[in-house]
Amino acid sequence: MSKKLQHSPFLEKCACASKACTCAESARTPTKSKRSRTGAKKNKARIQVTANIGWGNVLFIRGEGASLSWDKGIALQNLDTDHWCWECDLQQPIAFKLLINDVQWCEGENYILTPKQTVTITPTFT
Repeated sequence: MSKKLQHSPFLEKCACASKACTCAESARTPTKSKRSRTGAKKNKARIQVTANIGWGNVLFIRGEGASLSWDKGIALQNLDTDHWCWECDLQQPIAFKLLINDVQWCEGENYILTPKQTVTITPTFT
């Protein structure tokens, strides 16, 4: 039985369409691959971001848990001009914030991401 996929502009905008792409992975039809025999990650969580941060800039994530650090960020995957994504397998909730070029922090409180959750955020930067 196949699963009906929910429409998401983030999944359609991924241009790489390679097997290594984690953002487009959920849009693919399951096949009899090694991954499907061993089972997909059960606690996959995803952050979808809408932010036009200017040409040449990169959006980073910092936080606590899931190999994140408050000291050094991890770059999000850029899907197009103003869409970004990051996903991981979570065992417990994480706290995170977004930064432009791993320097300029977004405004507001820390975001929280829990296992199996997909959040869509539009951060503001000053």
